[in-house]
Amino acid sequence: MIGRKSNIGFTVMSLCYLAGIILHLFTRISQEYYDIIWVGVIQSTVPRCLYITGTIIWTMSHSQEIVHKTIRNCFIVTGGLMVFWLSVLHVKWTFIGEEYFLGRLLWYSYYIPLIFAPLMSFYASLCIASGISKKLSKWWFLFSVPAIILIVLVFTNELHFLVFKFDSKTFGINVPYTHEIVYYLILAYAILLIITMLILVNKTAFKTKEIKYVLYPMLPILSIVIYMLIYEYGNIRYFKVVFSLAPCLVFLYAFGWEILIQLGIVPTNRKHREMLRESTPAGRITDRNLVTQFRSKYASYARQEDMISAIENPVMLDKTTRYRSAEISGGYVFWEEDVSAFDEALSELKNIREKINEENELLRAEISLRKNRSLIETRTALIDYINAEFQDDIAEVDNIISTCDDNNLRISLFKSCLIGTFIKRGTNLYLLSQESDMVRAKELEYALKELSKTFSCFDVSTTLSISVQGFLPAEELILVLDCIMRIVSKSAETMSRVDIVAKASSQLVAIKLDLFGVHEIYPQKPESEKYELNTFFRDNPDSTTVEILCLKKQNI
Repeated sequence: MIGRKSNIGFTVMSLCYLAGIILHLFTRISQEYYDIIWVGVIQSTVPRCLYITGTIIWTMSHSQEIVHKTIRNCFIVTGGLMVFWLSVLHVKWTFIGEEYFLGRLLWYSYYIPLIFAPLMSFYASLCIASGISKKLSKWWFLFSVPAIILIVLVFTNELHFLVFKFDSKTFGINVPYTHEIVYYLILAYAILLIITMLILVNKTAFKTKEIKYVLYPMLPILSIVIYMLIYEYGNIRYFKVVFSLAPCLVFLYAFGWEILIQLGIVPTNRKHREMLRESTPAGRITDRNLVTQFRSKYASYARQEDMISAIENPVMLDKTTRYRSAEISGGYVFWEEDVSAFDEALSELKNIREKINEENELLRAEISLRKNRSLIETRTALIDYINAEFQDDIAEVDNIISTCDDNNLRISLFKSCLIGTFIKRGTNLYLLSQESDMVRAKELEYALKELSKTFSCFDVSTTLSISVQGFLPAEELILVLDCIMRIVSKSAETMSRVDIVAKASSQLVAIKLDLFGVHEIYPQKPESEKYELNTFFRDNPDSTTVEILCLKKQNI
């Protein structure tokens, strides 16, 4: 959420620091001239609590308005380091003192914010210089390694004394010491980071072509330099007591951040209120209690009942306006959607769907018509084929039926069934040949088995021995079946038993029939232009043996 009170954060911090300084000066003078006992307690506690409170308020006031995630995190860490420094200072001088080793460790802790605060500012300036849309490379975080090494050296100073060298091994407030090489490395590291930060910030400020964006960020640095010169070399009474080092450096550092925020160098959401008010979408932002904080000038009045309903599911305010909601940090955002265009598109899609359904119905009817037409054409072609190929057979069946009487009824039915079986199997082979000229040799086996069933219906026993494999032309199979039909049809009157041996491959078809009770039959064999059909008859005492051999003609 965009906080309304974020702009006064630094003002509150300044008032807290001013009150702390005045109180510190007052208590110092009172203690020196009037020797009031309780004034010492106030002097050591209340001002530092005011400093800590003001720093926390300032940090919290800006923590939600900095839009860049890395810069916001750097700012929050910096504020935490300032609070940490002031808190350590308060604990050290109020409860510990300098007489114990723990007091010295707390003194060493001062260098955590002194090292890491410039580092956080450096990272923030990198983000400012590279643009808020770019993510900071992880390689830049290697700059944290020197900071960690320096902190470790500070806290292990009692082992090597490369940071501070003490003239006495005792602990106390007046123990003299000297600065060693690591201390100067810390100063150089911090100064280098601050100078780099200023260069990066001024590089961004120069793009605005306004002098204030260049000069204003220099004010905190200039203030720190002036303060340090007065602190070290000035001889102003009560200056070091009232304007103590840690609170003043914290305030001036916060002053630097505040200038960058106020100038807009650090991107914030302060102008989002104006942008939202002038934006075209009709929206509003509320707190958790659904109290409107910001709204677009195009946003219409919304009842609280509609807001509550919109949190769960979108609500239709009227026929063309839909009210929607989404949860954000600290509240909700509501916006209105004009669904008239959507309704028009939906209506158009509905019309298109109806047209498509009509076209689909026409297509289905046409497909059905074509299917029926194809079926009729197939049936017509099949009937034409049967009439053409089996015309003589059909005529013979008609003749048998027309001339039959009670004396020859069985024989007439037997012959008719034999011819019908041939017509059926021939028609099946014709249908199979529509997909391919070659059919499985198994079709011969199926035809002979069906013929055997016909024999059994008229008390003619049958034995079968069939060996077929591969594929055969459908025309050749029809020719062989026609020959068999003519033979058994001639033998129907006296035939009592049939033994059938059949062999078929892609080279030839050979059939052997033993017809018991049959003598001297010589039916006319069918003719073919492609295949040569040979039949051999041999009379036996009680049967006639017929051998059928079908080969493809050599000249074809």
